[in-house]
Amino acid sequence: MGSLWPRFTVAESIFPGRFSTMIPLTKEDSLFLLAPHPDDECLAMGGLIQRAVEVGARVRVVFATNGDNNPWPQRFVERRLRVSRRDQQRWGSRRGAEARAALDILGLGADSAHFLNLPDQGMTNLLMSADAAVIEAMARELAACAPTLIVGPSRDDAHRDHSALNILLRLALRKSGVNGARCLDYVIHHARFDPRETPVTLHLTPEQRTRKLDAIHRHETQMAMSRKRFSSYADRPENFWEPAACQRNHPFHPVRSAAVEGTVLRLVVPRQTFAFVGRRLLLSMESETGGSLRWFVPLPMGTGAVSIKDTPSGKEVCEGTCRRVRGETMLDIPVAQWGDLAEIFVKISSPPLSFYDRSGWREVPAFPASPVVSSAPTRSFAQDGTTEV
Repeated sequence: MGSLWPRFTVAESIFPGRFSTMIPLTKEDSLFLLAPHPDDECLAMGGLIQRAVEVGARVRVVFATNGDNNPWPQRFVERRLRVSRRDQQRWGSRRGAEARAALDILGLGADSAHFLNLPDQGMTNLLMSADAAVIEAMARELAACAPTLIVGPSRDDAHRDHSALNILLRLALRKSGVNGARCLDYVIHHARFDPRETPVTLHLTPEQRTRKLDAIHRHETQMAMSRKRFSSYADRPENFWEPAACQRNHPFHPVRSAAVEGTVLRLVVPRQTFAFVGRRLLLSMESETGGSLRWFVPLPMGTGAVSIKDTPSGKEVCEGTCRRVRGETMLDIPVAQWGDLAEIFVKISSPPLSFYDRSGWREVPAFPASPVVSSAPTRSFAQDGTTEV
């Protein structure tokens, strides 16, 4: 899918000088930082962690997984072809120890690290199975932290664990009872994005960059194959995004248009997107009356009736209608009978044998809404051209 550089490198090359924004922190703040795997805490938030430590804020770093399903670096480092489940467990323990060592370099004690021990490379499956235990575990971590700032992976991230974890965090936040916290997202793996979005940027001092690099290098298992790429994160600003406003149309996502129209959820996708056998259209929905709904549509689709299936059971839940209009595929899915839909997310799974998705999950307006001009939060501009949050 092309380069896997984070998206801010593109943005800063196009709009130099427009991305200087501070993240105000005080000793009264409490940070909940979510990392899909050990090393994400350094790559995305190594500078932010240092800033929080410097002002005396409380920091809780939650690792969704211990990174045990990481076969190619493990094969390379340990000089083995076959990786057993026992080998994976040992590797995961090693990566957890590396994460604690990295946090120590950044100024945090071992009690700041919390591991949920969820399956590495399994976040999408957990989301699509509507696993209540996962949501509850994450909600407990949020409640224990009582955060004023929550930072986690973006649903635009091309890594499947990262994008799915964004939605799991959102569901857990609702269940936790935590209110009023500011939420920011980060992207590590390249994703297509709307250039109207303006990031919140944290610039690191030379001392902070040096310490971040040292922390990154504590992830020794990842250095054998990725030292140069990982080290480069220490030389960049750390960029974060406010959660994007929900839009009907998205020019960069494979699902170009998505909205509830009357009694149906209408999705419009370029025809070639559905050409790959083995891909699925995935839907994650929350209904006020029907609970959590997880559906999928096998691809490719023909015109006419289309079977919509429940992911946990594999049984058909309803029939949709597929039409071809001027090179695009329009899919109508009946949703009225499941009550008021509070949240709708959709994505097209990656082709078979592909590690990264072309794009992450896309939020769908649950009810008919007026067109959105910009998904970026309102900001003012200082005289020097920098943005103020």
